[in-house]
Amino acid sequence: MNYLQLETIYSKAHSGIRSDPEHKAKEPRTDVVKKRWNARKVTLVVRKNKIQQRKKAVIQRLDAGGDE
Repeated sequence: MNYLQLETIYSKAHSGIRSDPEHKAKEPRTDVVKKRWNARKVTLVVRKNKIQQRKKAVIQRLDAGGDE
């Protein structure tokens, strides 16, 4: 973006503000889906079930002859 393009953008914005300086509230956006970066909390029952499944998998692997 060069200097002339930037100047036209600003002059257009300033002329729009001068023509109607009253602030108008925007409509809230409804199409936004918030991202969740951390994992959701898991209940005690789900945690215990996950541990039981891991134990079963390890026992099956040991019974099948795996070393680990």
